Amino acid sequence: MYEQSGEEKVTLRKYDYGEGNFEAYGQEDAPEYNLSGIADKLTIYHSKYDKLFDDKSLELLLNSLDNAEVEVVKMDE
Repeated sequence: MYEQSGEEKVTLRKYDYGEGNFEAYGQEDAPEYNLSGIADKLTIYHSKYDKLFDDKSLELLLNSLDNAEVEVVKMDE
């Protein structure tokens, strides 16, 4: 699940079961994935026509992938 957090970074969380989170994860909120643990080469394909993941979201995601080597392929060009 994709979720914006603040103005500088994004967080990715495991599935949110709502009231079932405590049973599934032992806590009220779905836990975050640690994006700083990603240290591989990544390719992200992006389109300016993507209504769910706009340019600002891409920028926030790239800021969150501190240790990864990321190539962004713009599908519109």
